[in-house]
Amino acid sequence: PIEQGFEINSFRVQLNERMSVADGVAFFSGLPGVMISQPNFKYDYFYTPTDSLFATQWAPQKVRLPQAWDISQSDSGTVIAVIDSGVDLQHPDLQGKLVPGYDFGELDAVPYDNQGHGTRCAGIAAAATDNALGIAGAGFNSMIMPLKASDATAQLSTFAIVNSIR
Repeated sequence: PIEQGFEINSFRVQLNERMSVADGVAFFSGLPGVMISQPNFKYDYFYTPTDSLFATQWAPQKVRLPQAWDISQSDSGTVIAVIDSGVDLQHPDLQGKLVPGYDFGELDAVPYDNQGHGTRCAGIAAAATDNALGIAGAGFNSMIMPLKASDATAQLSTFAIVNSIR
């Protein structure tokens, strides 16, 4: 079936099941008079996560995250390094979201958050989303690398910050 577009000379074509989208695009691109041929992508309109606290999150609406999520929700190949007080490694909204990090305050491989700030920052950046828990992370398909730059007393140090960046 072919449907003609409105006021511009555009058409939407449904391919039969034997033709791939790539083959359809190539076929129609080769026809005389065709300026562009592309798939008819479908988009969600203002993506809204199912997380229980999303409605109470002020910042996502303020920075228009629902509109941004219609364009990208990031992906697991994106790793966000959170240089802060560490991360609660058992936090339910961060399960499956963490790659190995380091504790540059205590110089060990366990960047456990003893203050809470790093966990909140990691959640804002990439909390698991659509899990009916907690909040929605901005880049919710991203991963988090927790880099703890504070010691047991929650004091940051230049040494720990510089080494976290390196």
